Amino acid sequence: MSSRRHPRVLGGSHHLALSRRTLLGSLLAAGALGGTRARAAGEGPKFLLIWWNKGGWDTTYAFDPHFGSDIIPGDPDATLASAGDLSWASNPTRPSVDRVFTSHGSRACIVNGLNVGSIGHDSCTILALTGQRTAAAPDIGAMLSHATGRDQALPYLNLGGPRFTGDFGAMLAPVNHILGGTLAGDLPRAASVDTSSEALVDRYLSTVSTRVAASGDARAGAYRDALDRRQRISPYASVLSLSEAPDTNEYTALAVRALQDDLTRAVVIQAPLPNMVNWDSHVDNAYHQDAAFEASFSSLADLLDTLHRTEGTEGGTLLDETLVLAMSEMGRAPALNAGNGKDHWPYTSVLAVGGGISGGRVVGATDATQVSEPLDLSSGVPSSTGTVLTPAHFMAGVLEAFAVDPEAYLPGITPFRALWG
Repeated sequence: MSSRRHPRVLGGSHHLALSRRTLLGSLLAAGALGGTRARAAGEGPKFLLIWWNKGGWDTTYAFDPHFGSDIIPGDPDATLASAGDLSWASNPTRPSVDRVFTSHGSRACIVNGLNVGSIGHDSCTILALTGQRTAAAPDIGAMLSHATGRDQALPYLNLGGPRFTGDFGAMLAPVNHILGGTLAGDLPRAASVDTSSEALVDRYLSTVSTRVAASGDARAGAYRDALDRRQRISPYASVLSLSEAPDTNEYTALAVRALQDDLTRAVVIQAPLPNMVNWDSHVDNAYHQDAAFEASFSSLADLLDTLHRTEGTEGGTLLDETLVLAMSEMGRAPALNAGNGKDHWPYTSVLAVGGGISGGRVVGATDATQVSEPLDLSSGVPSSTGTVLTPAHFMAGVLEAFAVDPEAYLPGITPFRALWG
């Protein structure tokens, strides 16, 4: 494990307004670094960060506009914007969407037409993240951390958002202010504990570990690993320090620090929403989707800027090393309902940024009724003889990009390789 370091910025000072982004800005201490190596396209990522948008977004408001369609009402005030082969729906009311694509489009790939096979929030969330239809299956963060991060202090760092660990629960670190305070020796206000009992607790846990191992329980190894990890986490208590009501800025600052210190392999952060705004826009779709995209992409743009400006673990930047996946569990139906809202829809989009992908592109597509078109899983090009893209294909491709054999976790699934194609 790498020694602890303070995050360093590449290419000079940042331009973000500290009044809004104090924590992220504090990571960007000025100072240019020479001789850095950008992670080449096709080389593959080292870290995974999922930017989760709970509720089901309307893909026509950013990723998959159907301008001119009589049956798919998107944003009537949007226009098509493009940067090279990357295109999206642009509206002055959503400047942060433009900011993400204009600042990071060369490293971004929109994936349209992902079929999540359901219209229920829970079932879609499970399938979108695990590639399977059971909550007992591990999600992509758990799979990846189990395969590549068992020696990390925080293999699977969850900072809000869903998590399905399956048999790999020992990998998960659901961090909040209580964990950080406990590691630092600062107990929650309402707690009353004799801290001198720590040694006794450690001795008891060690005894239990020995007894479980002697019983032949298959979980003994994971239990011992978790105990060892408990000791490795303690020196990083300051990294995990959060306020009692952490906001997205705190979570993203913590994530960046954990990535640069090589403490983790996979991170999940739940994207912010303004008060009274909901991705699940069954009523007044235009209002909710417009505000939700602006809020989510504003924070996402800050995060991507920070990753781009922060030195990585191998001499380039953290964005070179980190595959960022902006996701939602489902899309919105093509037609408006009686409340000018849109109901659930089983076809959605994913935005992938960084991590050595081949960017500046849109892959996959939906047809005139907003249904997934079959595509070639290697190139992402729609093909009548291709395959409808599912989360299983997508997650198998992510595992393969991390040099993990997807057969061990998603047997029989053909990986979606177009992100690195």
